[in-house]
Parts: sequence; C-alpha cells; structure tokens
Amino acid sequence: MVQAPGSTAGGERIDVRTIAAILFLMLVSGSVAAAAAATTPYPETEPLILPLCGPVADPLAEVSGLAWYGDELLILPQLPNRLAKEETPFICCLAKQKILDWIDGRCCRPLRPRHVPCPELRELPERIEGYDGLEAVAIDGDDLYLAVEAWGDEDMLSYLVRGVLQPGLQGASLDLDKIVPIERSLQLPNMSDETLLVAGDRLLTLHEANGANVHGDPRARLFDLELNARGSLPSPTVEYRITDASSLDADGRFWVINYFFPRDQAKLSPAVDRIAEKFGVGATHARSPGVERLIELQYTTDAVVLTDTPPVVLQLAPGGALRNWEGLVRLHDGERERGFLIVSDRFPETLLAFVPLAHAMPDGAERPDTEPEPEPEPER
Repeated sequence: MVQAPGSTAGGERIDVRTIAAILFLMLVSGSVAAAAAATTPYPETEPLILPLCGPVADPLAEVSGLAWYGDELLILPQLPNRLAKEETPFICCLAKQKILDWIDGRCCRPLRPRHVPCPELRELPERIEGYDGLEAVAIDGDDLYLAVEAWGDEDMLSYLVRGVLQPGLQGASLDLDKIVPIERSLQLPNMSDETLLVAGDRLLTLHEANGANVHGDPRARLFDLELNARGSLPSPTVEYRITDASSLDADGRFWVINYFFPRDQAKLSPAVDRIAEKFGVGATHARSPGVERLIELQYTTDAVVLTDTPPVVLQLAPGGALRNWEGLVRLHDGERERGFLIVSDRFPETLLAFVPLAHAMPDGAERPDTEPEPEPEPER
C-alpha cells in the first residue's frame, strides 16, 4: 500500500510543524550543552598543607627539591650553609609514616624533620665560582645527586655533584673532586637546570625554561651515573617554568611542576598555553594570571615527550598569593598510590603540601586542628 505524503501506516497525519519544532529544540539543546561544556571550569585540586616546625620551616631554608630515600623524604635547602649557621650543614629528612599519619588524621602536631649532616656542603661555595645554591636532588640506591646553580658572566651555569648517603641517614658525603658542568641551554637570569631525575642507568636534567618564545630546541641533558656526559634528547615545548620532577614509573612516565609567576612575563615571554587550550582553565586560574599545576612527561630512549594525561591543576590560594612550588615526589602507602607531595621555597613561605588523587582521601574526611606544640628536638 502506497501512503500519502505526511501520513502514517495507520492513516494518521504527521504535523510538519511539529517535526520542525522538535528538530529546532534538538539543535538548541545541543548548542547549549556544547557551550556549557566549553565554559565548565577544569577541575582543580586543593593542596593539603602539612605544618612544619624546626629550621626547615624558616623561609630562609628556601627549599628547592624533594626525593625519597626508602621511606624517608629528603628535603633539600637551597642554601644549607645559611640555614645551619655555624653548625655542620645538613639536608633534612622526614619519615613517610609521619606524613601519612598527619594526612589520615592520626597525628595533628607539626612535623619536625631531622637533620642529615653533610660537611662537604660547607666547602661547595668555594669550589664553584658564582655559587647560588642547590636546585635539585635525586637518589639512586645510596647515591645522592645534586644540581647546583651558579652565576656566570652573562648567564646562569649548572653543575652536578655526586655523593653517598650513610646507612640510617646518619650523614652524607659529597665527592668535590668531580663537579661536572651541564651544557648551557639559555641565557636567562636566575634560570638553569632545576629538574634532575634518575632514568635507569642515566641521569636526566631539564632546564626550567622551555617555552616556544625562549627556547627553539629544548633538550634533556643525559649523564651516566658516574657523571659522564652522554648527550641529549629532544624534550617538549612547555610554557612557563619546570621546577622539579617526580621519579619515573615502569613506563618511563613522570610528573613535573609547571609554574608561572606573572613577574616573569618579560623574561619568559609565554606563547599560547597549549595545555590550558586543550584541557581548559580552572576556576581560580581564570581569575589569576599565575599558573600552578603538575603535568606528565614520558622518558623514552629517543625523546622526552608530553603525554595525553590531563594535568593536575592546583586550586590557587585564597587572596591570589602564588606559591613557588620547587619540589615534587609521588606518595604511596604500600602499593596504594595516594598522590603527590610538593614543597615551596620562601615565596610566600615554606609550605609542604599533599596533593591527593581523586581516590586518596575518604569522602567527607576532615583534618583536625593542628596542635601548636612542636615535637622534641631531633637527634643530630
């Protein structure tokens, strides 16, 4: 049976105006949904600040790096001689269990790191002309690796130093007879290779400035574990600064701090932020020119590349004060991945913070108020 146009098999006529109205509503609703998706802020993660006490809590510590030595978190001061005054200079360490206890509410007292004395740190400024401090730390077994920054005639210089950690972190020593320069990448004041990590039998360093307008050919510098230079690899163009890295996972993936302080605008001349363009901007970032986030990179034998993993964008502090995050490690509780620990330098103060993954904190969990009493003085 042939049907007349506009009719159904049952003889009922279809109202053309009704069809047009339905199509119009579908078009409008789709446009509204697309617009809503485009304007929805990218989710931000609020860092949980862990209270510190002792010398490392002083902004003069200018903490510049973090690394794990077993279950002890090494906290690297940029200028250990200034922090120690007349005492033997030291690196700080904090037990992972104390950190987890505070995060999970089993402790509410400020955390006091103990000291790992390292006498050679006193001599380091005399061995490196223009010495400006320690910028990064990496660990391989008992071996300790430090990146050092120094002022040159026209630009910044970077060096590597190797040392050894004593059992039980009773102390550390450095080999000052082998201080190795890192090939210069850029001529930017107060910017150097601030990222250092172990990649199998290699050490890898990254310069902190890798933006399109300041660096036409970003490279990761490679060294063997004896500090012999082993060339370089292409690394990704990333706007703003890269200030530290986590360890590699089994697939060579690692996270880095990606930070921008607006006063560096003229120095860094940022191009289009492709990461924000791809994933969106968080609510607090939409109200600030600054950037605080973690992004994932991957090390291969051919290059260091930016992965497709979405960034961890930090919720900015109330009032808009930016935090110069300088140290980063992963945080695990046994086999369970909890998130990250990050630490700032003296801007605005020394801050140690936990950045949870979505599953790392129970829903509705709240931290108790911090008790003001410090723990007893640590053993030296």
